[in-house]
Amino acid sequence: MSQQPLQLTIQTGSQTGQTFQLRRGSQTIGRASTNQIVIPDPTVSKQHAQITVQPEGVWIQDLGSSNGTFVNGQQITASTWLKPGDTLQVGTAVVLGVQAGGGAMPAPAGSNPTGWLAGGLVAVVALLVLAGLGFAAWFAFGSSGDSSTQPPVVSETVPVVLTTEPPVESPTPAPEVVVNFTASKTTVQLGECVTLRWQVTEAREVRLDGELVPASGDRKVCPQDASKTYRLTALSFSGETSEEALTFTVLPTPLPPPGVEIEFEAEQTSVSYGNCTTLRWTVQNAQAVRLNGEKVGSQGTQEVCPTEPATVYQLLVDPLEGELVEQTVIINVPATPMPTATPTAAPTATLLPAPPQPQVQTPVIDKLIADQITLNQGGCTTLRWTVRNAQSVQLSGGEIGSQSVSNQGARRVCPPGANTTYTLFASGSGGSVQTSITLAVFAPTSTPVIVVVPQPQPPPAPAGPPKYDIGASVGYIDGNKRCFTLQGYIENVREAYLDGGEFNHTPLTGPSWAKKVCHKQTTTYVMTVILPNGSIDSVSATREGP
Repeated sequence: MSQQPLQLTIQTGSQTGQTFQLRRGSQTIGRASTNQIVIPDPTVSKQHAQITVQPEGVWIQDLGSSNGTFVNGQQITASTWLKPGDTLQVGTAVVLGVQAGGGAMPAPAGSNPTGWLAGGLVAVVALLVLAGLGFAAWFAFGSSGDSSTQPPVVSETVPVVLTTEPPVESPTPAPEVVVNFTASKTTVQLGECVTLRWQVTEAREVRLDGELVPASGDRKVCPQDASKTYRLTALSFSGETSEEALTFTVLPTPLPPPGVEIEFEAEQTSVSYGNCTTLRWTVQNAQAVRLNGEKVGSQGTQEVCPTEPATVYQLLVDPLEGELVEQTVIINVPATPMPTATPTAAPTATLLPAPPQPQVQTPVIDKLIADQITLNQGGCTTLRWTVRNAQSVQLSGGEIGSQSVSNQGARRVCPPGANTTYTLFASGSGGSVQTSITLAVFAPTSTPVIVVVPQPQPPPAPAGPPKYDIGASVGYIDGNKRCFTLQGYIENVREAYLDGGEFNHTPLTGPSWAKKVCHKQTTTYVMTVILPNGSIDSVSATREGP
């Protein structure tokens, strides 16, 4: 016996009493007008659920709705069979009753779908039996006697009507699952969050990393691993699984550069005219330091002899990041008091003391050296010098002409002649001095051989601005020597060398280095760097002896 088709009748809501007749195949329920069963209630999703009518029965599947789908009061998470008498709830306010409708409907799964065929066969057999009986009667009565005197017997034809049910249709194939899984970007910084978005249609259930989720939605995630993968899995009505994956690359967040730290002071902030005092400074986390416009090391001392009533010394610091920082020290020079004359019985002449003369310092050139004093033709080397008590210093000779330089530094030169002399002039309040160095250039003696040398590839561009400095720890006495830890850092430079004391153009590597040094007298250590653009710069640290 065949079942009646089902129909849905709204029992609650603004459309109470409206009836929907279910048809073979798939039809969707939802708020949008594109659905076959439209329920314009705000608690119903745009595409809320799907009903599939097949010969085996009628099933309903939730499509990831916001407020869920319920059969007989129980929320469904998979395809569920519907039968007459069930109640169907979509959203929070709409309840539909399931009733049998008019006409024929395929039996649910488990019934005998070939019953109509058996009934048809019985009707055919009955028709054959009746036809046989009619033929026998005609033969018995119509063939005996004189056919001319007896009228023929006409047998009445009995119509046989066969009533059959339509054949069972083949099941409608399950619709194919469509998965759309995206993110705004897949490369993030550590601690940064992104939003996953997905849209899945024609699926029995959807899971995100194993967790059951609606068929469409979004989720904010903050990946922490260097490589993190999220997987969206969809199960179709036919039991097949589809999966989409998104893999994120998580970059480490760079740390901000450390802040600059400055200590700048004078041993005495008030000195008599003609006397001197010592400035001391220590600077950390800086690119460059200048004392009254002259570049100095990040840690050092300098003796000064102020002559003005209020002499200002300025330390200008260029930090690793940000604007320049300035600190000043003011040293007072009180006026020399006039002596008071002692009254006497007879006036006598009083001789006033001569005003103090400013201290005269004779400039001293500690060194003018070259890394190499003999070169092949076309070769280059580096000059290095140290000068004290000078107000101006000039380096001249060869291809550089005459240029003003600092009291301490280095310069790369390429002698143009066979013997090229470079002269260092230093002048100050106590006079001027000079010294020279001659570099010998030799031409090749053998017949030149043309050799094709591949052009060197330029070094890769540094990742950031050049950063370098040198300093030393607080010293301690070891026998008749004072020892320190000489240290510094180097970043984004081509080469770096250390001179002074026991070091002679010793290569240095970064990003940081440290060396123990001990000496008996005041020693200056110079770190020379070759910058990415080919220019040369240097920083120094001076330490006293025991």
